[in-house]
Amino acid sequence: MTAQANIVRILDARDIEMVIDVPESFISMLPMIEDLVVSFTALDDLELPAEVTEVGAEASVTTGTFPVTLQMAHPEGRVILPGMTGRARGTPRGPDAFLNGIFVRPAAVFTPEGDDQPHVWVVDEATMTVVERPVSLGAAGSLGIAVTEGLLPGEIAVAAGANSLRSGQTVVLFDDKAQ
Repeated sequence: MTAQANIVRILDARDIEMVIDVPESFISMLPMIEDLVVSFTALDDLELPAEVTEVGAEASVTTGTFPVTLQMAHPEGRVILPGMTGRARGTPRGPDAFLNGIFVRPAAVFTPEGDDQPHVWVVDEATMTVVERPVSLGAAGSLGIAVTEGLLPGEIAVAAGANSLRSGQTVVLFDDKAQ
């Protein structure tokens, strides 16, 4: 036996954990999933309610997925052993959970020094100057970051160079159709 070799492994069978791999394109939507259930291949008639207990902080370099740990209570009268395979399933909340807010590019959101509140720069189209505006944020996803308060439909939020602007500065709108 070598130094620092494992000599015993202790398993707590009271609660069951399952680790699933969630693609990075869906990880930001995880809080919008409810009614998580897990079923095990060997116990096809049994569905166990589950909850997310841990989300990995880093995606796998090879798969681009985040490890997400689900936990469920051990069912009475059934044996679930470590290593058994299963399937996790959840229900997305209504469409409003995904589309709640006005979506902006992540680069449009900044937090001023000495402040905890996120802000965006809004373009005053009459003067072509920017005004700093505090906002409340919702979920992030493939559409960007949802601004749930502080931005109105049709307003223009600056996405390029947000960290180097100052209030009242004149800006020029970039026409991406001309490029």
